[in-house]
Amino acid sequence: MIYLFDKKQEIVGMLDKADMLEAKLDLKINTAAKFDLSLPPNKAFGNNVRYVGVPHPLDENKYLMLRLMSVKDSSDKVEYSWYELAYQELGSYSYIKDRRFASETAENLMKVALGGSPWKLGKCNVNASLHTNFYYLSNLEAINTVVKGLGGEIVFYVSISGNKVTGRYMDYVTAQGVDTSKVFVHGSNLLNVERTGDNSSIYTAILPRGKGEQVSEGHDDTPDGYGRRITIEDLEWKKSNNDPLDKPVGDAVLVDPSATAEYGHIDGSPRLLIKTYEDIDDKLVLLNTAYRDLMQANHPAYQYSASVTDTDGLSLGDTVLIMHNDRDLSYKTRVFEVEYDLITPENTTLQLGSDLSNNSITQAMTSISSTAQSMSNTLSWTMSHGGNNDTTFGPKAPASPRKGNVWYRQLDNGTTELYYWNGNAWVLSAKTDSQWQKNRAEQSGDHTRFDGPDEPKNAQQGDIWFKEDVSEKNGIAMYSYSGTTWVKFNGMTDANMLQEGRIDASRINVLNLDAGNITAGTLSANFIKGGQIDASQIDVINLNVNSLVGNVSQFIKSNWNGEYQSVSIEWSGMTVSTGDMKTTFNNYGIEFDYRGRSIGYIGRSTLVGNDNVVGMSFNLNSDGDYFSWSAKDKGDPNGNYPMKMAWYRQGLPNTRAGFVFSDDVNFNNAITIRGSADVSGMLATMAYYKSQGATFVIPTSVGDGRTIGSYVYV
Repeated sequence: MIYLFDKKQEIVGMLDKADMLEAKLDLKINTAAKFDLSLPPNKAFGNNVRYVGVPHPLDENKYLMLRLMSVKDSSDKVEYSWYELAYQELGSYSYIKDRRFASETAENLMKVALGGSPWKLGKCNVNASLHTNFYYLSNLEAINTVVKGLGGEIVFYVSISGNKVTGRYMDYVTAQGVDTSKVFVHGSNLLNVERTGDNSSIYTAILPRGKGEQVSEGHDDTPDGYGRRITIEDLEWKKSNNDPLDKPVGDAVLVDPSATAEYGHIDGSPRLLIKTYEDIDDKLVLLNTAYRDLMQANHPAYQYSASVTDTDGLSLGDTVLIMHNDRDLSYKTRVFEVEYDLITPENTTLQLGSDLSNNSITQAMTSISSTAQSMSNTLSWTMSHGGNNDTTFGPKAPASPRKGNVWYRQLDNGTTELYYWNGNAWVLSAKTDSQWQKNRAEQSGDHTRFDGPDEPKNAQQGDIWFKEDVSEKNGIAMYSYSGTTWVKFNGMTDANMLQEGRIDASRINVLNLDAGNITAGTLSANFIKGGQIDASQIDVINLNVNSLVGNVSQFIKSNWNGEYQSVSIEWSGMTVSTGDMKTTFNNYGIEFDYRGRSIGYIGRSTLVGNDNVVGMSFNLNSDGDYFSWSAKDKGDPNGNYPMKMAWYRQGLPNTRAGFVFSDDVNFNNAITIRGSADVSGMLATMAYYKSQGATFVIPTSVGDGRTIGSYVYV
């Protein structure tokens, strides 16, 4: 579910998958997320929608917060472009005047970098320290300084509770994703080579130079106070110490021998890159940064694309092995970009290898690894009209637009689109391609709807004209034809004259609305702020019981009791009544009642005087006469239940009081009789059979094997 927010970042609606025509979320490492969304015209957003909250593809409990940037409205769909809010807020929210750090941890540096903004540091697993300073930097520039110095990746997300955003967080991690065991062969049908880099840009060694070392306060022959730049000569790396390469003390150059053997000069010397790092004044940071850059430049640059189904579920940041024909040329690379298709997930695509693309979004806004002064590939220029609305020409959206500004956007195919800034987003107004009609007319019943900047001809009374006018708040002015002239709708026009178009209910107050006149569409409960809803008049589906408040048990009881004329729920338990029988489930167990007589119950029991000794008991109440254990005869499923053991009360007709066994009784251990035993019945039986000539054998001893040792005849 996608949440819609107004300018105060409070939820004003929700968007379901079924409402969308297209929905693609583009995530790229250390770059602002981009969300492209298309809706049918009848699902278009009102002007109050400014932001969206999209569940993060890798964690549905986290949301990406994106701001609306542009709108394209065509006959069959409305297209919206959104960009991640964090990069925009942190680039303009606050600044850090002057903070200097001798050697500070990554966690503390990021907390300072986020200071003064609404964003907080979440997870941080970058375990390193940096010598740096923040001097008149925005929050985003300070974050960039840390990332450039220590490496790592940032992830922004928000938490949502109730109807608003309740937290903004930034995770700073060593790397997203996992190092997988997946191997892809260059040239296989699983990978499409998107771009191939220029092999002339391969380097197999690097000579890094950092910031100049401070040698004075700037009062002598070093006016800025800094002398020679720092190098890595004093540092040593050994592969035997688990360092990635060998570098002896005294060498200012870091060399990759394997890459040099393959791509070095013909005489075997390395291809050397000399690079200056203006902001690094720590030698160890300089060495690590140079190593990362060398690993990016020491092999041919390829950019691959693949579908997520072909790659068995790779995610952003995951590492794979790209294998060329020669195993020595194989190297590890990462998924640096994923375009998620939120409607058809199997169409999700990945970009992995070397990122050879040019970011299409203004660098200062979107990329954490570039500066605010980055120049676009094609020049954009703006004409200012004496302090009034500005007009911009070029492929890049102008920064800090004012309401009413106009932008002629140059497209790659040579055409141009005209946008105006409505105070919230760039809204498409016109195109130069042949499919666009400057002025349009559409018949609707007895009237005509006109759209365009020019006054319609041959209008009839009751016709409507939506005039493009950048001086209007929404860029559109509405007129109704009176029969002689066009009358501008200013909010006081007779509503009976409205024949066409839409009314944005968020901009008007409706009094005494008769809901009986609402005959189509869907009413969102998010906009019901007061009053009562009679639940007997509506059907509720997919009710979330966790959201129920108030006397929940009374609610369940009132809607359950008597539903089938057999079940009732009370505070003490549940009762099921069928005919003469009533069964109650309560705190003690299961209680049985027959024709008003309480027979007994089966349930828990404790010993008198010792509640810690618990067990299960079969209890006969005072209204009960007997209890029994019965079993149907084998092979007679329709027969009665003959008693096998029973206990009877005194005085019951045709019974003997006490326990009665109607089947063989076997005792595996000795029988102990602690009271007297009445054997008169047994002796009488023996006497009867003796009179009939029977002989009885009585054992006098039993062996260990339970065999009779001796006996007597009677």
